Amino acid sequence: MTHSTHTIEQTFHLGNTIAKSLHSGDIILLHGEMGSGKTTLTKGILSHFGIHPDTVVSPTFSLMQQYSVDSDQEIDTIIHVDTYRLRESQELVDIGLTDYLGESRTVCIIEWPEKAQELLQEKKLIHIYCVSVDETTREYRIEGLPIPEVI
Repeated sequence: MTHSTHTIEQTFHLGNTIAKSLHSGDIILLHGEMGSGKTTLTKGILSHFGIHPDTVVSPTFSLMQQYSVDSDQEIDTIIHVDTYRLRESQELVDIGLTDYLGESRTVCIIEWPEKAQELLQEKKLIHIYCVSVDETTREYRIEGLPIPEVI
């Protein structure tokens, strides 16, 4: 299903709605060019789990950011990965990403997932294709996660 947003607030709200359908062990792959709303969508997802949006930044230089969820939900850890600057997938192994992929009580969000494909084989994946249509409009095609129309 494809969802269109026209403001940052709508993109954030879409992320929050996506989060309500997530389960322990889910791996979200965010495909899209720079400026297509991947980080704003991630902020919306994390806000559902009580993570303040101002603390969420794309881990472009650190590769991976770990967030602890303080709640009684089935998810207590969210891993946010950005492979944009990645030279080889072994770097993801070296920082410990494979310890979290598909693990119980964990959700992983990976931006630029094309560079991590060999680590994702045999995993249950949710693909979100992010497209910048124009200056304000973004389209998000979600595969592998049924969510209601939100916008």
